[in-house]
Amino acid sequence: MLKKLIIPIVIFFLAIVFFKLMVSTKEHSPEIEINEHVWRVEQNIVEKQKLSPVITLYGRVETSQLLNAAAPAPGQVEQVLVKEGESVAKGELMLSLDQADFEPLLMQAEAKVKELEALIKSEQLRHEINIE
Repeated sequence: MLKKLIIPIVIFFLAIVFFKLMVSTKEHSPEIEINEHVWRVEQNIVEKQKLSPVITLYGRVETSQLLNAAAPAPGQVEQVLVKEGESVAKGELMLSLDQADFEPLLMQAEAKVKELEALIKSEQLRHEINIE
């Protein structure tokens, strides 16, 4: 039993001696010197002011309500009265189309109106006759 106890104690003692020998023979490196960075600070006197930002912009401004204009029929533009970028008022004439392109359509529409008026008169007469 004594033999079983002596071997682990000897191994433990040799391990301690080996550890002390390793620590004592270790090479010593020079100590690293840590330099802190120095932050230089300036001071300014602050006065309360009411300021607003100024931004210089370069570009083209367009309205979000762009006008998509279309003629009721194909035709030639006779005269342009407003140039791009100019302001216009409500009801102001911007361009005029050639009247020759619209005269046949206008005559056809007027004929249709006259035909409808004649049909209305015919129905009114038929109604009066039916009442009698």
